[in-house]
Amino acid sequence: MEVTRAMLFMRKGGYTQVRAERGLFAGKVILSGNTRNKWGPTGRRKWFPNVMKKKLYSETLDAMVQIPGGVTTTALRWIDKAGGLDNYILNTAEHKLQSRFAFEFKEYLLKIQAEKASASQEMDVDTETTESKTVSEM
Repeated sequence: MEVTRAMLFMRKGGYTQVRAERGLFAGKVILSGNTRNKWGPTGRRKWFPNVMKKKLYSETLDAMVQIPGGVTTTALRWIDKAGGLDNYILNTAEHKLQSRFAFEFKEYLLKIQAEKASASQEMDVDTETTESKTVSEM
């Protein structure tokens, strides 16, 4: 399924940074509003998501993965609650991921897991044939 920008960022209440496509932002957007000062003038301001550069461990790849666009602290809590990066990416609904990086990484993880499953099935077939040969030799 081809993911479009409109599908990624259909959210009310703020506008999304372009780099959110490359990272894991967990739905966080830029909010804008007014600063309230008791004695002075009011002014416009923006509240940005708390984005961090992190390397996260992927169990499927057995390696550290650098998230190119960064990870928000909310996404880090969600990843911790899900039990790791792989579980978060694979079990979270696509409309909640809202990231092109997450969609591509999810497809890559599914491909790697399918390859590992087919390799393990081939090894099981090989061990069954060697076991049957040893039993017939006795």
